[in-house]
Amino acid sequence: MSIDPLKFLKEPDEKRLLSMYSDWLDEMFKSPIWKCGSKDKNRIPWQCKKDVEKEFEEDFKSKGIYLFGTKNNIIRYIGITGKPSKTKRCFKRRLRRYIHSKSTSKVSQIKFAEDYIKSIEYKNLIKKFDVVRNKCSKGNMKICDIKKEYHKLLEDAAKDFFIEKYLRIYPLRCKGAVDFALHGIDGMWFSILPVNDKHIEPFEKKLIPIANIYNMKKGNLPLINDKFFKT
Repeated sequence: MSIDPLKFLKEPDEKRLLSMYSDWLDEMFKSPIWKCGSKDKNRIPWQCKKDVEKEFEEDFKSKGIYLFGTKNNIIRYIGITGKPSKTKRCFKRRLRRYIHSKSTSKVSQIKFAEDYIKSIEYKNLIKKFDVVRNKCSKGNMKICDIKKEYHKLLEDAAKDFFIEKYLRIYPLRCKGAVDFALHGIDGMWFSILPVNDKHIEPFEKKLIPIANIYNMKKGNLPLINDKFFKT
């Protein structure tokens, strides 16, 4: 079972949208983590990107929505392969910015996260991270408020660690790397959902606020996406 982007876009009721998103994730979480030979590609360990691309070559040449989740199945980021006008954008190309490839061996988001985990700055940030996470788990803060506080923590942490060049060229990647590090990259996975070109951006715009509501209801921090937050 997957989510139907067209039905999602046509649905006006927030509770129903939340139910559709929740059902999609529930089914995804019930499926086993992907390994070579598996037909189910719902949750793919980032370390297996090259292998899964070989097995599902056509899927990775397509466009759509992708998610990154943690070992504990907390969704951290929802992204798209690119605008419809970007004809060369596909899952295979887009995911290089997150997962090591020849062209991003030193500047992928996972590589940045690996470097950050080894630092003293990471160890010093854990307590601050726990404070914000505990506030979120109590459920007495608005999404916009917890988002503002958490994103500032990520931005400040990135500025303290990454060199000016990386902060200038890859600001969102640096911030995202800190979040990935804090949530743990060892069990991190991604999932792809091919979507018709003309529906990709509207689907993303409608999906992200619902995903944030879902996270907050579960006592988890909101996504690290900067766009489409409800106030």
